[in-house]
Parts: sequence; C-alpha cells; structure tokens
Amino acid sequence: MGDSPKALSYYEKALAIQQQSLHSNHSDLGNSYISIGLVYDSMRDYRKALSYYEKALAIQQQSLPSNHPDLDTDISTSSPSRIAYQYETIASPVRSFYENNTQQPTYISFESIPHSISKEISLTPPFQKKLPIIPVAILGFLEIFGGLIVLVLEILVFDIAVGIWCGLVYALAGLATIVLVICTDRERHQTSAVLIFQIVALMFTITEILLHIDFYQKRCVTKPDQPSREASYQCQILLSQIGGAAIVLISSLIFSIIYFRVTIIVLKQPHGTFNISNAMNLTCTLNNYRWNTTGITVLDISFLYTPSDIYFDSNDTLYIVDESNQVIVKLLKNASTATRIAGLVLSAGSNASQFSTPQGVYVDSKGSLYVTDYYNNRVQKFVNGSTLGITMSGINSSAGAALNQFNGLRYFAVDATETYMYFTDPGNNRIMSYQMNSTTGTTGQLVAGGAGAGNTNTQLNSPWGIYYLPTISNYLYITNWGGHSVMRWIPGASSGQFIAGTSGSNATSLSSPTGIRLDSFLKMFIVDSVNSRVQMFCYNNQTATTIAGNGTAGNSATQLSGPRSLAFDSSMNLYVSDTANRRIQKFVKL
Repeated sequence: MGDSPKALSYYEKALAIQQQSLHSNHSDLGNSYISIGLVYDSMRDYRKALSYYEKALAIQQQSLPSNHPDLDTDISTSSPSRIAYQYETIASPVRSFYENNTQQPTYISFESIPHSISKEISLTPPFQKKLPIIPVAILGFLEIFGGLIVLVLEILVFDIAVGIWCGLVYALAGLATIVLVICTDRERHQTSAVLIFQIVALMFTITEILLHIDFYQKRCVTKPDQPSREASYQCQILLSQIGGAAIVLISSLIFSIIYFRVTIIVLKQPHGTFNISNAMNLTCTLNNYRWNTTGITVLDISFLYTPSDIYFDSNDTLYIVDESNQVIVKLLKNASTATRIAGLVLSAGSNASQFSTPQGVYVDSKGSLYVTDYYNNRVQKFVNGSTLGITMSGINSSAGAALNQFNGLRYFAVDATETYMYFTDPGNNRIMSYQMNSTTGTTGQLVAGGAGAGNTNTQLNSPWGIYYLPTISNYLYITNWGGHSVMRWIPGASSGQFIAGTSGSNATSLSSPTGIRLDSFLKMFIVDSVNSRVQMFCYNNQTATTIAGNGTAGNSATQLSGPRSLAFDSSMNLYVSDTANRRIQKFVKL
C-alpha cells in the first residue's frame, strides 16, 4: 500500500496551497480531492474517500457544462461509469459488478489514479447499502425489547441469575444493530462486529430457553397436584421469560440469515485482484469516445501562417502560437476572429516584445501568459495582459547545455499547483524543470534524459511534446520526436519507461510525434505529425485508433498535413493545429 500517511500529508499540503491560490471550482482542486480520496481508499477509510470524491464531483458539476461526457451518470446500461458513479465504484469495486454483471466495474481516474494502485486492486466484498435498513432496525428494536423483558422479569423473581446476563447481551445486540443502520455506512468490518453480537446473543438465547423450559417442566408440569398462587405466578414469569428470549432468538436468526445471504451474493462474484487496465479500456471498446472525422476550420490563413502549440483556458478561450508570424493570438469562445496578445507580426527579435519562432503556450490561473521562445532559448512571461515579456528561465539568445540554458525549446507542461514547469529541451535531449517564479539565469533541475540522443530507457531523442499527470509519482509523458515514441518518466529518475510507438505508419507506429494529451480515463492522444493524423491509445495499450486525419497529408476536411498540437475544450471537442495547412481544425465530439 506504500506510505499512505506520508502521501496524504503531501496531498493535503498541496490542497491547502491550491485553496488559497485557485478559485473554488478550479479543476486542479478536483484532481487534488480525487488524489486524497484515493489515498483514503487505499487505507480502507471509505467514508473519507467518498467525501473527497463527492467534493471533486461538485467541482466538476460547477466547472463543466451539463452535457460534458464526464457528467453522464447513466450506469444502467453497458456504458462506462461516469463521475457521479466513479467514487462509489472505486470504494466498492465489486458492487458495480453485482448491479451490472455483464461487465467488469469501471474505475475513472480524473487524471489522478496513482500508478502504484492502477495495475491491480484488491477486491474485498463491500457491504455499503447492502443490509436493508428498516428490517434490520426493527430486529434491533425487537432484541432490545426482548432483552428488557428478560431483565425486568429476572429482577422481579430473583431466581435464575443467568437471565440477567442474557438480558444484557440481548439489549447490547439490539443496540449494536440500531447503531449499525443509523450511525454508520454499514461497511464490512462494522457489519461483522454486529454479527458477532448476534451470534453471542443466539448462544445465550438457546441456553436460556433450554434452562427455562427445564425449570418450567420441573415446577409447572411435573407438579400439577400442588397448585398455589405463588407457583402459578412463577410459571407465568417463566413463560414470559421464554417468550422474551424467543423474540431475541428469532431476531438473531433473521439477522444472521440476512447477513449471510448478502455475503453469499458477494462471494459468488469473482474477486481477489482486479486488472484496472481492462476497466479503463471499456471506454474504448464501447465506442463512447468518438469524434466526427470531418473537421471544421475555426481559423485559417487569414489569421495564421504556421500554427504550433494550442491551449484552452478554463473559459474555453483558445490560445495559439503562430511561429512564423512570431505572435500569440487568442480566440474567444464562439468567436470567429482572433486577437493578437503577444509578439510583433513578422518581427523576429530578442527584445521584451518579440519572439524568435515561439513554440509552447500556457495561461495560468491568474491570467499570466507563458511562451517558449525557440531560437532565443528563453521562456517569456507576460503578466496580466502586458505585451512586454519577462524572461523567467533561460538566458536570452544563449544556447547551451548548462542547467541555466536551453538548446531550442519546444513545448512544456505545468504541475497541478502551478509551482513547477517542465520544458522539453530537444537540442540537449532532456527535460528541465523550473519554478514558475524563476528569473533569467536561474539554474533549473534536470528531471529526465540528458544522456545524449537515443532510444534506450535512459535517453530521450529530440523530445517535443510533454504532459504532466498529477499522480503520486507525478508522471511526465514525453513524445520523442526523433525516436518516434512516447516515454513516461518520473521527474528526477535516471530512467523512463517506454509507453508506445515505433517508426512507421501502422496502428502501433508513430512518425515524429509532437503534441500529447491524456484524458480522465488515461487515454493518450498523440499528434502523429509526419503521418498527418491524431492517434488515441487506450490505457496500457500500444495499438492506437485514428481519431482525426486519415494518415495521408492533404487539405480536405477529413485530412491534416503536418499537425503539431491538440487541445480539448470543456465539451471534449478536439482542436488540432493543422500546421502545413495553416489552419486550426475542430472535430466535434459525438
């Protein structure tokens, strides 16, 4: 299970920072809530886990449009579980299997399922919402009633001392049952504890009934020729005590039957370990992730010449890097005209208002713009609409391999708390990390590659695109432009892991991949630049599906030509920078 308390501590610290710096419905808060929930889930504290999943759901409901696919809560069909069902299936993976036994339960990641638990998850029979509340509560009240009868009658007769203990046990068993259904979530360990009370009560009731029947036979049956008022009274007391014990006996038996019936239903299902990759891949095999393959041009050569990276902010404003025109433009939601926000048109240079072939773009939660400036080997920050950039990393017009230099910057990624930025440095075949408050000349940290160009697991080969996955390990997914592959790397590790791609044009191949994104199901979307297509790889699957372009360069609505980057709006519509066609294409989510 790992060091869950330590992981929880770090997640809570990150959440505290986010809560101070981000607006209340920012998606990164949802990611943090999910991460904390997953840690509680691994610690088997399901109630706390569910509370965090519900907080994440609330954020999604506020920040996403009502028709967003992640808000589809239909769990009655064979479609994958959505956000509203996600927290329940993670906490109780078997339960979704019982309710829909035609498929395995689905786990949704919100881009934050820790890899340490993403391969196999132990399946423990859950009991949440399994025991019927009203019948079990009635049984508890009956046991308390029966216990009180036995206690009162025992006190009246001062005869059979065992009855006092029996009455106490009955009352405790009934009280435990009431507490179970009213004050808890009826989880397995709580239900099992109540069952122990019931079994003990069952043993006491059988013992007491046998004793009282024996006394009744001796006093009331074998001596009928010696009737007296006192003897008759004692016989009535004995019968009443037997009746009270019988009430408890029947209640305990019914509770035990209910418990074991639920247990048998659970244990009939296959459990032990569950391969989460199969569940993730349901989102691909069920064909619910499809886009119209005919693109819509949202911007063309009238506004762009060589579009490179694209990025959506939380308001669905699209930011586009036009590397040949040396500018950054933005396109408001539903607008048809773009606006220049940084750079001087066709004016390459190295001063604060210029770029020299800009590449990557990002806008933080405060509205500041970040741009990687390829030939100037620097990262520029534009604060709150300013057209004068501040160099936050790199040394202006100084290429090199030192830790405060770059050698040709491409794309970059930002962590969930907007603390660190990760830059692809293709000329040095490495990934560099800088804090977002860095200034020019600041020494960065080498977090991946740096061992020369190559295709081994310790090397990168002209890295271009990068995606940060906020998990326990904080994976970096990197496109190897020169290696025609995708690598996954833990920041600071000496080696990475091959994920997908070999040189070629078939479903398992890539040719000079550039942009990369992952969605909430851990599906990976790759811009396969030379093959002029966008490829979707399901979780833990090295065979891709083409979702945009047809593998042949062209300028028709169904084709792409040398695409560079991709982005999704809040409705999961796909946007692609169709670089050689000098346009931005939109592929509508079906």
